[in-house]
Amino acid sequence: KPLGYYAVGFYNGLDPSDYFVFDGSYAKLKELSVHYTFMSDQLGRIGLGKVPSIRLGLIGRNLITITDYTGLDPEVSGLFGDPFQVKMDWFQYPQFRTFSAIVEITF
Repeated sequence: KPLGYYAVGFYNGLDPSDYFVFDGSYAKLKELSVHYTFMSDQLGRIGLGKVPSIRLGLIGRNLITITDYTGLDPEVSGLFGDPFQVKMDWFQYPQFRTFSAIVEITF
């Protein structure tokens, strides 16, 4: 590109440019949880018949993201809720993929 492009349009913050605009569309599996409750008749088979129920579960968050976005995470927001920086990728950490387990025992 000619030098005039970089001197005037590319680095001039007051001149609008779409050079760094990317398609940020995405589909994401935000949360998936699977739970199973063991009732007292099932628990009696393993010697826990006095316990009315036990519920076990697994929870996964941010499991799958389908996108052509080249940044870390297409689900971005501005710094500290600044309304002038909405939908700009300011290099914050992407949302973590987490796995959790639960155990609920009814007495």
